[in-house]
Amino acid sequence: MCQSRTQIAVTIMFNSGAEAHLNEHGINVIRTDVGDRHIAAAIRKHKLQLGGETSGHIILPHIYHLGDGLICALTVLQMMVETGKSLDDALIPIHPSITRNIPATPELKARATCPIFLQTLSKTYQDNRIVLRPSGTEPVIRITVEGADESHIHTTLDNITRKLLP
Repeated sequence: MCQSRTQIAVTIMFNSGAEAHLNEHGINVIRTDVGDRHIAAAIRKHKLQLGGETSGHIILPHIYHLGDGLICALTVLQMMVETGKSLDDALIPIHPSITRNIPATPELKARATCPIFLQTLSKTYQDNRIVLRPSGTEPVIRITVEGADESHIHTTLDNITRKLLP
């Protein structure tokens, strides 16, 4: 009998180091656009028991259908009591990540969302994960670079910023 893997919903901003760790422990991630409404939609669509984003919106639909930090904290404390484990036991390794905000102009927004430009960045900087996206809350373009080597992600972020700015 084939046993399916556990899945959780996370946004595109979820750390790839954490994703690799979860995958090693039999947990697949389903990535969504940023926003708890996208997480909630993925939870409903895939009938998941957990989803969240780095802003702290953690949704546990079997308890509550909205991202609530207090409910999440109480759930973690309950699990610690039930299992006898500490928070140290739950630490997940992550890759260094840096985000820079650049004031958005129509030209910059077009460049940052151009599929050809994004493909070129991915090919050029294969050893880093790069996310470029217009903010949903501020008039900025967010550039996030993540990878195993922190000095390399700083260099990559500077290079991408130079390529984006006129």
